[in-house]
Amino acid sequence: MKGEQKDKLLESYRQGKSSLEEEKMLREGNRDINAPEAEWLRFADQNRKEAPFNLEKEIIHALKKTRGAKRRLYTLLSSSAAIVIIVVSLTLLKPWKRTEMEYERKVALYQEALEMVESAEPESINKEILYEDEIIIIYLETENE
Repeated sequence: MKGEQKDKLLESYRQGKSSLEEEKMLREGNRDINAPEAEWLRFADQNRKEAPFNLEKEIIHALKKTRGAKRRLYTLLSSSAAIVIIVVSLTLLKPWKRTEMEYERKVALYQEALEMVESAEPESINKEILYEDEIIIIYLETENE
């Protein structure tokens, strides 16, 4: 590797713009480089370790395992919170008593409505035809005094 080419590679390495192939070329030709990076490249070359064959599968498996545990915990907490809310609402609101009271209220309102309808006197209302057509008849009601 020529000196000018090495300087160019070192400059791109310092700027963080070098590719993996260029870094490999620097590591292979670092014996005759007199730059501060040469020591680092030699150190990295000597202590280089290969990743295990199934590292990606192990990482994915570990992530799925922790996600599954988190999901089970979330489900357990959500279920527990729902049960607490149901118990508290049943205790405080007592819906079985409310329906009995609502039923009694409905009966009273129904009786009141019946009394109002029965008290209306149909004879005291005059109906006068305001408009008549084949489809519709409009009445004008007035009360007799």
